[in-house]
Amino acid sequence: MNARHASTAVLWLVFVLLIGLGSARLGPFVWSRIFPGIENSPQLLEQATAEEGSLELEARTPERAAEALHRVLANWGVGNALEPDLIYLPEDRRPGELQATLRALPALSALEVYVTRVDDLLFRLRIFDGATLLLSRDVFPYLPERPVVSGINPPEVSALVLLSEQESGAIDRLCAWRAPLAIGVPPFAAHAVGSIRLASRCSKGVLLVLDVEDDISEQLASAPEASGVVLLSDLEEDQDLNSLLAPLRQAEVFLLDGRPSGSLPNIEKPARALGLRYLRWAGTIGKAGDLVLARNLSVRRGYGVVAASPDDEGLELLESFLEVARDDGYNLMFPVEIARIHGKGPPVER
Repeated sequence: MNARHASTAVLWLVFVLLIGLGSARLGPFVWSRIFPGIENSPQLLEQATAEEGSLELEARTPERAAEALHRVLANWGVGNALEPDLIYLPEDRRPGELQATLRALPALSALEVYVTRVDDLLFRLRIFDGATLLLSRDVFPYLPERPVVSGINPPEVSALVLLSEQESGAIDRLCAWRAPLAIGVPPFAAHAVGSIRLASRCSKGVLLVLDVEDDISEQLASAPEASGVVLLSDLEEDQDLNSLLAPLRQAEVFLLDGRPSGSLPNIEKPARALGLRYLRWAGTIGKAGDLVLARNLSVRRGYGVVAASPDDEGLELLESFLEVARDDGYNLMFPVEIARIHGKGPPVER
């Protein structure tokens, strides 16, 4: 093939491509002019409706809801939390604003978005498609690292070290601390009697870690030194609360509720109705972020009992919490003293 034929072939190829592009762009327009109403044919309308429905269903998925949430949080400068199901809002944003912003998004217009209060400082974001829960996240408002403490009426705080079934040398270390605190002991652990005696000798409080599957009265009888009990176990929705709470009231101990926020059934009202002293703890300290939450909860409620594990990391975090509490003007007390102040009376309305 000579150069002239090659040039002709290239020109024809370009011409064919231009014709194809023109047909793709102008074909529907010319076709609708030649055959008016063809674009409204039942077949085309059915196809378009099916495509729109497919896109709408695609938008009603957990992944799309999470994408929309992520874009909002990114615009607010909120980075990824260490726990994927937690959202920590910046100082200038509020939980109600998060709800309003998400509801205004076109991508979520067909869904139901709610941000509701669960506890003093905990909100929950839930996105529904009808009765189907697509997405749930726990939301915390802005929490200052060291909240302002009232010099007139500072909150009372205390500490609790939760011992396991295995014997621990933590009590020897705790006995050297001057801070008022308590140990939590499983009632029938092999070391329970020895641990309780040692804690009592060095003027530390004693609480029983309640086993709701075992006889409550027998547990209380095993440790008469205990001033209170700690509830960590989940309860059944149809749990007989009277059989759980009545022995505690009879033994004149207080109840420290250590279940996660929003746990059901809510036992505060029936406990107080029986005259049982009831407290909720400010959480377990396992990382630096827990210290911030515990301080803010203590200021919010007017009291705080924080728990820690007996290992080195747990005790170091607990020591840090107590040092800051002392420096910032909190009242350090034993848990039983806090129960006497805040444990009785009608439930606090939230």
